[in-house]
Amino acid sequence: MNVNFINQIYKDLKEHTIKNSRYSPRVTRKALKQSDKFPLITVTINNNRNILKDTTGIESTDRLDIDINIYAEDMAIGNEKISNVNIVAELGYLVDEILGRKYRMRRTSCKPTPNLDETIYRETMKYSKKMITNKNLLI
Repeated sequence: MNVNFINQIYKDLKEHTIKNSRYSPRVTRKALKQSDKFPLITVTINNNRNILKDTTGIESTDRLDIDINIYAEDMAIGNEKISNVNIVAELGYLVDEILGRKYRMRRTSCKPTPNLDETIYRETMKYSKKMITNKNLLI
């Protein structure tokens, strides 16, 4: 699978989310650290699980899986107090605009995930799509 194609998906997701959210989220491929500021979106791309081979035995189709974790704590903007659940809902919608609508990936899961710090709300979204490997074409 072409690394440039994977990087383009990540870039589109990051740019769209930051541009269209009023909460100034940080989007990263790195795991959550205690010092992180919120809201935070972590992106994990799991790929290259061969599904089919062509008649020559060369890989032709892989599955692209993307895991998204969205973390948020309550915040105030001016006099308005916004709950962490509402922040995560907006960010999840923006993620879905890119992965679900633009790249036509199938969301296989979207659910709250227990977090050690109960003041931080976390939601995990999982997306999946078959891909023609040599053409970087999602099918």
